[in-house]
Amino acid sequence: MFFHKSLAGIFMWGIIWACTGEVVLEKNVSVMEQMIEKELRSGLAKVGSEQGLALLAEISTGKMIVRVRIGDEFKDFIPGSMFKPLVIAAALDLGTTTPQTEIDCGNGLFWINGKPLRDIVPYQKLTVSDISAKSSNIGTAKIAIRMGADKLIP
Repeated sequence: MFFHKSLAGIFMWGIIWACTGEVVLEKNVSVMEQMIEKELRSGLAKVGSEQGLALLAEISTGKMIVRVRIGDEFKDFIPGSMFKPLVIAAALDLGTTTPQTEIDCGNGLFWINGKPLRDIVPYQKLTVSDISAKSSNIGTAKIAIRMGADKLIP
């Protein structure tokens, strides 16, 4: 876990060791939730923040196991943007992109499987570094497509 005063939330990604087959025991989820909440409160206190979000997902499936929210800011928060850095990091690690690779972000609109994907700001070309900094949905999707589903999904 990491904390920074200017960040709205934190993200935790891990393996659930307390599994029986594919079923996570409710008792263990409750214990994990309590531990995560304690760590989140501690970290927020260190940086003087009153709001935070911690997520725990199963690596092999991406299934969300625990979500702990402190403060009202995250009431209807959908953590999709937290996955963008993971996709970009994987692509960099695999060598399918570099920080300087330019991606055409289609002026804010990209059709994928017959559905529109949009960026809040209509970007043209962005480097992978800029895609990460600006949290471009389209840029991240195109990086994921470049990487290939076989490398993106375990």
